[in-house]
Amino acid sequence: MKHPAYHLRTNKAVDRLEWISQIKKALLNERKAGYYSLSGPFLEDMKLAHYFFPRMQLVSIEGNAQTFKRQQFHKFSSKLRLQNFTIEDYLTHKYEPGYQDFFWLDFTDLSTESFRAFRTLLTKAPHGSLIRLTVRAEPNRVLNETNGYLTDVQRAEVRQRIETKFDQDFGAILSHDAPRTPLCKREEFARTVQLMARRIASEALDNKSERDFKHISTARYDDGSQMLSITGIVLDRDKSKALEQHLRQKDLLLTDWPAPYEIEIPTLSLAERHALNKCLPIANTKTMGTKLARKLPYNIDQGVPRTELALAQYGRHYLSYPSFLKVDF
Repeated sequence: MKHPAYHLRTNKAVDRLEWISQIKKALLNERKAGYYSLSGPFLEDMKLAHYFFPRMQLVSIEGNAQTFKRQQFHKFSSKLRLQNFTIEDYLTHKYEPGYQDFFWLDFTDLSTESFRAFRTLLTKAPHGSLIRLTVRAEPNRVLNETNGYLTDVQRAEVRQRIETKFDQDFGAILSHDAPRTPLCKREEFARTVQLMARRIASEALDNKSERDFKHISTARYDDGSQMLSITGIVLDRDKSKALEQHLRQKDLLLTDWPAPYEIEIPTLSLAERHALNKCLPIANTKTMGTKLARKLPYNIDQGVPRTELALAQYGRHYLSYPSFLKVDF
């Protein structure tokens, strides 16, 4: 199992802290709540959950034996329960819904397994539970890599094989109002995957169900490849109005599945961040990139427009920007 190094995971760190912020706003009773996650070998999100919600039950689910051993090595609290199950087995045989659960299905790929787990959890999680589904949403780049090596006929054959395989795997949940191919732009493919999740939710919780899955946010970001994080809340229809009012009071707004927004944080030194932070926060997000660019006597990206876009991203997420330190033992 390969996992990106810490210094390549700036965007992931921001996505992780946004998830914690959403939990803070939706949380009803910390002592009665449970946090469940596919945490990976280093238990990064578990450490954050334990820090912000010390009385919350923590459960990490991991099916790979070697990664599970690494989790045991990195276990930081006796309150943390490590479960050596695949996510499907855990949801089918072990999961017992609580008062309010927060579930991060954090997958490293795009697979039918991830959508099956999402579908199962939608039908089991209790009222008021937040569910976050993270999957790989990187378009297929095989044709780009073969440019100049194949004839037009050969490229057409490769394209057909790629699209046929994608349709075999995901055709049943593909939306008609998004590109039905993995051979498209990154933002278009992210939208395709997002609408696949929307269709899963719609089918799992149809008119015969007593619950809904209300969308909160969808972010796309680079973590070695493009990832997509979709967050929503499970609501019992007869109880939804009171909780929806509570969420709006906490500024956790429910949205009707708009296109994913991008998290793309520039790599900055501590000195650069110190210079920029002096004028943050900036209320007007439209002029944020321009104002921040004036604080540095050079471009941090190719040209002024891209520099301003990158710095605007920093201005929106600077409070979540991670710090990486070297520690000698």
